[in-house]
Amino acid sequence: MLPELCTKRDDCQADPRIPKWMIVVAVLMLIERFIGSVNTVKDRRFIRENPKPVFEEDGDNHVLIDWAQRRKHNKSSVFAVLGAFVRLVQFITFILGCVYVFGIYSISDQCNPLVFWTSYIYCLLSIIFYIIGACVLGCVCCCVALMNDSFAQ
Repeated sequence: MLPELCTKRDDCQADPRIPKWMIVVAVLMLIERFIGSVNTVKDRRFIRENPKPVFEEDGDNHVLIDWAQRRKHNKSSVFAVLGAFVRLVQFITFILGCVYVFGIYSISDQCNPLVFWTSYIYCLLSIIFYIIGACVLGCVCCCVALMNDSFAQ
């Protein structure tokens, strides 16, 4: 989709920022996937080179705890922070894009249909997933609060 958007970056007279916004979103997605894959590759390599110790029933699990700590320290905190920053930028550009896209809905015929409808569907699906994520997060927070309240009594 990215090469197609690059060729149509001037095909939206209603709001010429939309194709450029979509290119930025696509590039941010690629960057985020690359950053996320770095720690995944490091983690898989660590597991391959250091198999997980077996859990022992007798309670002496220092080897397992040590393995978990070494696995945690194996991941790059720089890439984790960079990934969080890229996701924040993605969220901000998502909000900006929704303003652009929904702002020209009434004159969308002045924009290339591929550019407009792709961006429109992206915004709608993103809104749906953000709402679902917020609901799940709210439910988890309520469950944790209820559990803490029941343990306090």
